Amino acid sequence: VLVCTYLLRLCNAAAAGFGWKAQKVLVLYFMFFCRAKHILSNHYCYTLKKKILIADDDADILFVLKMMLELKGYEVELAAEGDQVIALSANQPHLILLDIWMGNYDGREICQQLKNNPATSNIPIILISASREIEQSAKDAGADDFVAKPFEQHDLLQKIGQYI
Repeated sequence: VLVCTYLLRLCNAAAAGFGWKAQKVLVLYFMFFCRAKHILSNHYCYTLKKKILIADDDADILFVLKMMLELKGYEVELAAEGDQVIALSANQPHLILLDIWMGNYDGREICQQLKNNPATSNIPIILISASREIEQSAKDAGADDFVAKPFEQHDLLQKIGQYI
């Protein structure tokens, strides 16, 4: 969704009769409004952020992934428990990064639930695990992709880019 130069010019035109201070206030208000709506600035062009839900029971991994993805311009939601994933998926993220082993929850079962629900079946899910041997079981659970820990930042970002 693009909200481009037209809206900014509209703000400028509306404020033109009131002097440069009013014009500056309206432009700043417009930019604040855009940020409040989770819109990124690229000079005079604004684009909505893509939302990623990250689910992992390791707080350090959540923190690192959140920082990495926010620096790349994504909006990030976090879930440390399996039941939070189901609840937060109702917000329709553009992608879910889901750890397979989440304490009392199996990410593959959560993935199956989400893929079997018509409201969430279209959300791409990338399952993450420290075990490389379970990639096939991740795919069998309906995951769109799989990433083994530890992973390279570039590789993860490339996989995310394939789906959103």
